[in-house]
Amino acid sequence: MLANDTIYVAGGVNGAEHSSSSVFTLNPATGDVAPAGSVPQPFHDAGGAVIGGRLFVFGGGPNEGTDAVQAIDLESGKSRVVGRLPKPLSDLSAVSVGSTVYLLGGYDGTAPQAAIYATTDGLHFRTAGRLSRGLRYMAVATAGNAVVVAGGISSSGPVSDVYLFDPGTGRVSLLGHLPSALGHGSAFAIGGVVYVAGGQDSKGRAVRQVVAVDPAARTISRLAPLPTALSDAAAVSDGSTAWLIGGWRGTALSQVLTVRVDQRSA
Repeated sequence: MLANDTIYVAGGVNGAEHSSSSVFTLNPATGDVAPAGSVPQPFHDAGGAVIGGRLFVFGGGPNEGTDAVQAIDLESGKSRVVGRLPKPLSDLSAVSVGSTVYLLGGYDGTAPQAAIYATTDGLHFRTAGRLSRGLRYMAVATAGNAVVVAGGISSSGPVSDVYLFDPGTGRVSLLGHLPSALGHGSAFAIGGVVYVAGGQDSKGRAVRQVVAVDPAARTISRLAPLPTALSDAAAVSDGSTAWLIGGWRGTALSQVLTVRVDQRSA
């Protein structure tokens, strides 16, 4: 998550394949990493967002999904469990549109989920829409007021669907398809275009694929690939530059990739 020109990285799976409770800061200008505290419960596969000076962690868990909502104050470093989701979830996606955070899909321990929840305080939730089918591990990012949902894992495996979610109406519509079905991809927005980078194919292999999704033009274009295959990376963008943090390629990664896009060729 990006707040006050600082990237905050929380939780995840470490090199020993254990869930983490640590929170770090990453200075995007210098690359310096520093500890920023921890949350009470270790987790991976959660959703995250910054609301009112606190970093919220929605669901996830050390082994399976939970309903815990954890928060850490970005100034004091104090953290605690502050609330509960409507149900236990992991593998969900979180995006912010204005002052509202939307939690999309996920896994409840039995099946991929279709519900889209909205919250403005991280404590209270309402149902804001539904995906066309249950999905987990989607690549999700916001361009303007359009939320792009690309790929993901359904109950029958990876999908290539690209959907648009309109927070104003709650409507979910099919925009098109990725070149191939994948889950575990990363998404970020630059200049009104959402870029979907990496992911895992139907055989669980990390891929190099990069796709541009333009919600306004309603186009999906394949771009030059990543330097190396990558999945499950955290993606952060300031609107002109994006960072892909960590990820997986047979093992957990500690790398940080900086992404800049030539809008003339996108």
